[in-house]
Amino acid sequence: AFNDLQAWVLRTYPQLAANTRLEVIGNGSLLFTWQGSKPQLNPVLLMAHMDVVPIAPGEDDKWQYPPFSGALAEGFVWGRGTIDTKGSMIAMLEATELLLSQGFKPERSVLFSFGDDEEIGGYHGNRLVAEHLHKQGIKLEWVSDEGGAVTHNMVPGVSANVAMVGIAEKGSVTLNVTASAIGGHSSMPQAFDQTAIGRLSLALQQIGHAPFTGHLQGPTEDFLDTIAPAQGFLTRMALANRWLFGPLIMNMLQSTAAGSAQLRTVIAPTIISGGNK
Repeated sequence: AFNDLQAWVLRTYPQLAANTRLEVIGNGSLLFTWQGSKPQLNPVLLMAHMDVVPIAPGEDDKWQYPPFSGALAEGFVWGRGTIDTKGSMIAMLEATELLLSQGFKPERSVLFSFGDDEEIGGYHGNRLVAEHLHKQGIKLEWVSDEGGAVTHNMVPGVSANVAMVGIAEKGSVTLNVTASAIGGHSSMPQAFDQTAIGRLSLALQQIGHAPFTGHLQGPTEDFLDTIAPAQGFLTRMALANRWLFGPLIMNMLQSTAAGSAQLRTVIAPTIISGGNK
């Protein structure tokens, strides 16, 4: 699939193919170099990833359109991972093709890195690209990867469009919670909290009902300072006096999943299995 996508990119964007250097890193990550007119300047790096996550087995018919079809319907491109981040990748390619057709040449070299394994950690894609650049002694001026979108009515109290520029990324840890119990027959079960599934469900409830403490700090605090001018008077006053209105602001942010995630380490049960008879 990645070979086909690479061939499609080179066929669809002939100016890009003719005016950049392509290096295939690892199993299929693409690194394009658009050479600038001033090689003494550090290059910039624009990134996106081409891979997508799978769907649950046997759930093809639950999708409005086939999940890997890329169907064009109802004014949208339909498919698993179309937003993440194929749109930005195509936008970069379209913009570059247009600029090249107009004879534009950047002073600073522009690198494009399109990874093939971001969804499984990037260890055989982006990491190898980074090592490749490091070995060549290339120091980047800045990097722009995925993160955020231009949103409407997503920030409470702001009616204008807001560009959500992600300047930091959370880390993650995966924990496995396992329960076991003495076997028996379902006609004469143990007490609910003594069965493996019962104990596991109670454990997950205990974890979910003990969220991490939220804080107004770091990038979240910077974000509030940035959007304050677009707010109404009362909200601006609250944001300017967080020493007094901090709890009120916290409650407002916690009213949405996105806002809550800005304040704390979050907990998400994602995969569960158990029992086969």
